[in-house]
Amino acid sequence: MKKLFTLIFSVMIINAAAQNTLTDYDGNIYPTVTIGTQVWMKENLRSAHYADGTLIANNCWYNNNLSTDTIYGRLYQWDAAMKNSHIQMAQGACPAGWHLPGDAEWIQLFNAVNDSNNCAFALKETDTLYWSQPLIASNTTGFSMVGGGGGYNCSFFDLMGTHAEFWTSTEINSTDAKNWSTNNQSASMFRHYNQDKANNFSVRCVNNSPAGINNPGGDFNQEFTAYTAEASLIISAIRKTGINFSYSLFTVDGKEILAGYFSDRTSINLSSLSKGIYFLSIKGTKKIYYKKILN
Repeated sequence: MKKLFTLIFSVMIINAAAQNTLTDYDGNIYPTVTIGTQVWMKENLRSAHYADGTLIANNCWYNNNLSTDTIYGRLYQWDAAMKNSHIQMAQGACPAGWHLPGDAEWIQLFNAVNDSNNCAFALKETDTLYWSQPLIASNTTGFSMVGGGGGYNCSFFDLMGTHAEFWTSTEINSTDAKNWSTNNQSASMFRHYNQDKANNFSVRCVNNSPAGINNPGGDFNQEFTAYTAEASLIISAIRKTGINFSYSLFTVDGKEILAGYFSDRTSINLSSLSKGIYFLSIKGTKKIYYKKILN
């Protein structure tokens, strides 16, 4: 099956410190933080409506208690967080221009900090208002992860103050999806492959455009299409021009790993590459186009 992805390119800015805000449909204002090349919300989503104004079903506050909203945000079932989409990096419940991060985007965050084995220490809020003691945290990244706990079908709740549970947009099957979590006494992040979609977890959104990009190459499809299929990257020129175009594939830190030429269509084998996010550039007839690729 073809998988189309958001058209964006990354200026490789490492550990930038830009701070801004975004506002959701309900008027909630969230500060943001730039870590590596990614721009994240630094608070959990609190929105009761999708960006188009539609009411979000299957979400709630911890113990259905409104007083937890400001500190911990809402808890969403997976389908609610995804707005019933099954496409990786779907906008879902996130504000316009933002999306629910895929598993690989969480890993990209961890790698920008260090790795999933000890990065939670740098991602967690240090204020004991948000976590139970004892607490292992430094929040040197400014990500400000809080212990929002989780729920099930908005009727059973547990682990507030001791655990942070976040959905990814990466689906396993019709009933399960991946999530990432940590706890107050761990410096590590933990991936779970088989979380029931009926669980209520926190949502953090990531910006569609990496740091430093104000106008992504949204007109990529005027000349080219690109998608992944069966461990291959397929690139095609929309018009059969017979012209040789050059392409390059980069890692998120800007290292070129593949390059070549094609005229109308080419298939690039990605089986030797690690799973994750890459950036494709193609020199077209008038400009260079960029696209984010998830392997």
